[in-house]
Amino acid sequence: MAEAPETLLHPVLGQLTWAAAPFHWSTEYQLPSGGRLDLFVEPYPLDHYAFLERAAELFRWALDNERRVFREALRTYVLELYNDGWRQDDEPVLPEDEFAARLEWQLLKVRGSDLVAVEFWYDAEWLFGGHAVVVEVGAGLQYRGAHLVG
Repeated sequence: MAEAPETLLHPVLGQLTWAAAPFHWSTEYQLPSGGRLDLFVEPYPLDHYAFLERAAELFRWALDNERRVFREALRTYVLELYNDGWRQDDEPVLPEDEFAARLEWQLLKVRGSDLVAVEFWYDAEWLFGGHAVVVEVGAGLQYRGAHLVG
């Protein structure tokens, strides 16, 4: 018989479920905008209980800074990648605000990594052929880069 997944109620992160195979805690968070955000807490290489305090700090930071980091990614990479590379010749060039409105924040990963502490994942509809846009923030909580996944 399969063992029931481990769960715990965290005062900041909410009801978390531990998955040993992908080695992360997960939950859903209701954004103030009404949208739903999946949250993965990936403690590796740290202890999965000990990392929760830092994960809560990173989670609060991410909620407060998502728009700023998102705009930086748009301005330095993602918008140009679409307009100059993925946009079809018969489609109009998208300005920043219109492009930004088409991406939906769906997943947040907070990580125990020394290299990438936070990842913001966005559904880009079919702007990038079904790929998600991932924006990375380094351990110093500065924009690190963006790339496509999927």
